[in-house]
Amino acid sequence: MTIISKSFRKALSLLGIAALAAINAPPAAAQGRSVSYCFVVQDTLSVFSSPSSTAATPDRFLRGDIAYAIANPPTVRFDGNRAFVEVAIYGGNRGWLPRLSTIDGVPLIVDLTTDQCRNPPFNAAGGGGGIVGGDNGGSLPYCYRVQMATSVFSSPNVGAATGDRFLVGDIAYATTNPPTAVVQGGRSFIEVAIYGGNRAWVPQRSANGNQAILMDLSTAQCNNPPAQAAGRR
Repeated sequence: MTIISKSFRKALSLLGIAALAAINAPPAAAQGRSVSYCFVVQDTLSVFSSPSSTAATPDRFLRGDIAYAIANPPTVRFDGNRAFVEVAIYGGNRGWLPRLSTIDGVPLIVDLTTDQCRNPPFNAAGGGGGIVGGDNGGSLPYCYRVQMATSVFSSPNVGAATGDRFLVGDIAYATTNPPTAVVQGGRSFIEVAIYGGNRAWVPQRSANGNQAILMDLSTAQCNNPPAQAAGRR
């Protein structure tokens, strides 16, 4: 793997050892820690020193790297309409990664499952660092704005689309906080609340991966849902 930044090269060599230790360690729950939340990086991506589009640093994540959120659920901040997630980097430090490209809205980081987070590969930039925040017990809602019309799926499977749909502008509420994510066929599905107290699944991005379907909203936005929020309490 080609390393762009000297500081990142040193960091990854140290974190490779930490990641190996994490693979052999018992699950986070058994260690009394909250469960890790992580993402796969879709393309070479700058680390930002703050949740701002003007705060890019020379450090980089490379395509296929695993980035670990410093909290579970992830800490999300906005610069205009652009969401940034706070992640662990080298030396116990923290940085920010944008969710979507400003050019075409393509996801830059994609949520992985809990099992994938517990077994990080050597290129996990936050792997084994143990930098995870306290679980809030699911008391805070986690929600998304629907960016493009999508079918509701009865299971996290590309062949399980139903006749129900979310429309652009709808607010979809995850059934858990952090969201329950399952990756199937290369696509990440989130379990969401729908009508009548039922549950369903929505893919995070389009079938070709070129467009985000779900965009994270802040806790304040989730606490004050509009009328079209499908999982509104």
